[in-house]
Amino acid sequence: MLTHSRKQQASDQVFAYMKTVMGSAAGTDAPIRMPSVRQLATHLGVSPSTVAAVYRRMKEEGVMRGAAGSGSFLTQPPNARFEKHIRLTLNIQPEWLDDRTTWTPHLVGGLTVAALNAKRRLTIQCMEDALASPRFDSPQIQDAVLIFPNKTRDRLIDWAREYRFPTVFLNPPTEIATENFASADYFGAGRKLGEALRLAGRKHVLFVCDRPYQKSTSNRLRISGLLTGLEYGADPAMRYSIVFTDGVITEEAGRKALSQYIEQTKSCPDAICSPGDFLALGCLQEMKERGIRCPEDASVIGGTGLNLDRSEHPQLTRISHPFEEIGHRLITVLLDQIAHPNRPIPGQFVPMRWLGGATTTMEENRILFPAT
Repeated sequence: MLTHSRKQQASDQVFAYMKTVMGSAAGTDAPIRMPSVRQLATHLGVSPSTVAAVYRRMKEEGVMRGAAGSGSFLTQPPNARFEKHIRLTLNIQPEWLDDRTTWTPHLVGGLTVAALNAKRRLTIQCMEDALASPRFDSPQIQDAVLIFPNKTRDRLIDWAREYRFPTVFLNPPTEIATENFASADYFGAGRKLGEALRLAGRKHVLFVCDRPYQKSTSNRLRISGLLTGLEYGADPAMRYSIVFTDGVITEEAGRKALSQYIEQTKSCPDAICSPGDFLALGCLQEMKERGIRCPEDASVIGGTGLNLDRSEHPQLTRISHPFEEIGHRLITVLLDQIAHPNRPIPGQFVPMRWLGGATTTMEENRILFPAT
């Protein structure tokens, strides 16, 4: 069997032959008849399966057609046939692209807009589809990989390294990472929130989180920024706690987490922060049932920036993710990697803004929503 590098080399020979044929046909839009799979394999000294796989890929991309008994033809104009575009593999599930309760479709939309603005064709494919099919280099397509911060990321990282694809991370992979990522500025947003809570006189802050912070770089950045803004440790009266919901991000999980915390500590926080809007909404529900006023008794802040028009609290104070700008930065980092494959590309942080304001006090909102 051929090794991976030999497979690439063999498919390169097939594509090089196609480019030569196309060059000889410059100036005409007539379809170009290609040799049969066996004829071209014999001519180039490669296996028929390699030629067949390349032909199949070209037909899937719409630049070649063929039928049994009639042969195979290159069909697009020579100048358009090998126009490169980006085929971006993401470690997501297909159904996530239609789930408007998550930020996945919003971010993919931002990527698409950014690619169009950069005059690049963009194809999105999910990780399982990419790993299930053989990979072949194509003069038309530049494969690249976007790593989402979820439990499947290590598998996609290994695959990207095997094929040496340009790779960009959504969020830095670690707190000390400095290259090949684009991310919302979670630390900066957390620090601003901590400052607002501190100046408003909040003394008991609870962070309701879906995952243990050691499993999420973005949550660690949120928390470290929040503690920095609170100047935690400088004031002995300041209390800070964190609870986890075992990966569940529903309103019920948020309600249950706050209820258990109050029962266990026999106290109620005067500020509740969460990286998830639905977790924050659940905390609001529990507060209402207990007669705790918001924001008079306690402020509640979310962190996803979703559209909450159909919820009971559409003006929940929450961080807004600049999805289009993040998409633009991710595409920019990828294009830089493609142009300079051996040079690390500096990571980029995108400032975040705030939405709502109904679940925080006027004093807090003066910090979060400064007059412009």
